[in-house]
Amino acid sequence: MNTTTPIAFVHLRRGGRQYRADAMSAVYRRALAEAGLSSVRIEVLLSDHHLAERHVAELQQRLRALGVRVAVLEHAVSETFLRALRAGGARRIVVVGRPSERARPGVDLSLPRAETAASISSEGFCQELRAMVDEAQEDKGPAPGLSDETGTPLPRTSPAKEGVETAFVVARELRARRPLWEGEERIGDPEALVDAARWASGSALVDLGCPYRRRRRDPVALRGFALPATCARSGCSFCERPRAEAIPVPARIDLALGQLGCLAEARPEITRVQIIDESFLGYVDRFATALVAEGLAKRDLLFTARPDMLLRQRGRLERALAILGGAHRLVLFCLGVENFSARELALFNKGFSPQQALKALAAVEELDRAHPSFALEPSFGFILMNPW
Repeated sequence: MNTTTPIAFVHLRRGGRQYRADAMSAVYRRALAEAGLSSVRIEVLLSDHHLAERHVAELQQRLRALGVRVAVLEHAVSETFLRALRAGGARRIVVVGRPSERARPGVDLSLPRAETAASISSEGFCQELRAMVDEAQEDKGPAPGLSDETGTPLPRTSPAKEGVETAFVVARELRARRPLWEGEERIGDPEALVDAARWASGSALVDLGCPYRRRRRDPVALRGFALPATCARSGCSFCERPRAEAIPVPARIDLALGQLGCLAEARPEITRVQIIDESFLGYVDRFATALVAEGLAKRDLLFTARPDMLLRQRGRLERALAILGGAHRLVLFCLGVENFSARELALFNKGFSPQQALKALAAVEELDRAHPSFALEPSFGFILMNPW
């Protein structure tokens, strides 16, 4: 049995300003290394939001040169891209992503994030990947599994697990295991690569869920409109994200600080770190107090916000900025204004009004002028049209 066949984690990025480094893949790669499975992380930077043919060819060359047999993706992207990966030598394709991608043709194994996150400790993820490697090494042909009525093999999926605390499990693993940062490669145009290096960032993963997921959809606003079966009955329309988890604030702070310390030790050159937690503004002042006491070197800490949450938690945010006193910066890099039409916001079940979005924009401008520990990088979540 050959357990050293390389596995490639392939990530597509739209450019240098991709603030969310894939923290989970760093944990997965560490777990694989401890299980004797080597891997490489290949990041492909898109040119003008498109995947250039020359970059696909370069990716295929790298896959062949490294002897990669199993490719792990965040999303299946397209059947054309999956075929290109196979042409580059990847005999098995694994997707760690959304439940809606489980049945994508060309995917041999689908591991939704919730299941994968919970399986790290039990080495379930490693066992699945080892099976993939063995199958690919022996070139058995299509992965075993169910078939549709035409006889075409369907992708395997891990069984659902109840009560999974997704991000909390992963974050604890980030503290227990030193993330594997070695073996990273980038493919892209020279200017994009330079920009990517300039905006290199890490991430502190606390909660992948959304606190707004608990809000039930407005039956009146959506009357007569059909939604995909994968969409939940609450939260924003079309969203598949899980609910925010019931993680106590002290645990959230401990998880974030632990990962900041780990990242500072492993990659001190990275000074921009995204706090992945939609509830961050709800405890930002307590986090600032703990961060200053930790004594870490100055960092830009990036976060996102909903307009209504920013307005509701503005007092906490201002207290946090005063506590930081320039020792660190809080950077709002995405404000989800979404749309300035009340009807569209109702269809998307966003839970705030155009007036609240405008007030939030004005508040952000005031904070940017008044606090040296606050920075705004103008990136806004915006939806121009709906599918109806």
